[in-house]
Amino acid sequence: MEKSKTTNTNQSDELDLGLLFNAIGRGVSSLFNFIFGFIKGILQFLLSLLVFLHQKRIFYIAAFIVGGLLGFLYDKFNPDVYQGKMVVEPNFGSARQLYSNIDYYNSLINEGDSLQLSKIFKVAPSKTLDLVEISIMPIVSETKKLSQFNEFVQTLDSTVVEQFSFKDFIDGVDPIDYETHEIEVSSKDKTIFPLLEQPILAAIAENNYFKDKQDVTLRNLKLNDSLTFESLRETDSLRIVLQNVLLIEANKMTAGTNIVMSDTKESNKEIALLDRKLTLQSILEDNNRETIESQEILRIISEFPSVGTINRSLITTDEVKGSFVGLSLLSLYFLFISLGKYLTKLQKET
Repeated sequence: MEKSKTTNTNQSDELDLGLLFNAIGRGVSSLFNFIFGFIKGILQFLLSLLVFLHQKRIFYIAAFIVGGLLGFLYDKFNPDVYQGKMVVEPNFGSARQLYSNIDYYNSLINEGDSLQLSKIFKVAPSKTLDLVEISIMPIVSETKKLSQFNEFVQTLDSTVVEQFSFKDFIDGVDPIDYETHEIEVSSKDKTIFPLLEQPILAAIAENNYFKDKQDVTLRNLKLNDSLTFESLRETDSLRIVLQNVLLIEANKMTAGTNIVMSDTKESNKEIALLDRKLTLQSILEDNNRETIESQEILRIISEFPSVGTINRSLITTDEVKGSFVGLSLLSLYFLFISLGKYLTKLQKET
């Protein structure tokens, strides 16, 4: 009896395994059939497209040539647009005002207000009429971004760091927080760029708020310099006194142990004074650097070029753009024709 039950159980298990393997086999077969059908459909579509293009090749060649010719004519009868770039470093929190000014200039360009622009830049209205766009953007490398992100992460709690990604950090950084910025001007006049430089700088430098901040900063640096020089002189005086003490003690005929202990103690003092002098000199160097950087509210890193350049590559030429537009319009035309035929067929069938 027990043997019969065991046999029935084994047969049942074998039946279940057989059904499982059959189900897996059908699933794998269906998957391969789907992949094969998908690839076959793509190949059929590509083949049909090639056949269509071969049949209509004369039309596409004509559209390519006509579009290129129209782009060539457009390029000949429209003036070139030149670009000029200037890199600046705003100080005393003036970056926000700089961005605001650039937006204002752009709004005047879009409105075609050449008279107001001529007053701002102190040039003839005919020159400002050729302005196309003025833009500004921060200059920062990926390495700098990663460095700033690492510094920021170190200030966060470990539980917050896990929920804060590099993308979140970059999205949350205001462009004005970066040190250097690039101002790009697009104009049909290739010689206007140097004329815009000083007016852009003067609009920031003549701001009373930034002038006051600059004045306070320079006065504080000057005061810091005088205090540091005084500390440096005192440190040198103490070193001279200490050296004299060491010479006097060296000439004394005292016990050897006392001499060693005294020498060690005085040597430590001399090292401390030397470290203090090096620290004060480092402070002076930092002050000198900050003083130089603070001489201008808006520092120029790279000036506008005397003559603008045309930023053009092969794929952005008007001839290539015209050919692409011609091919696109012809494809849309054939698409609408095919769609119309298909809808007409459906109407007849219904």
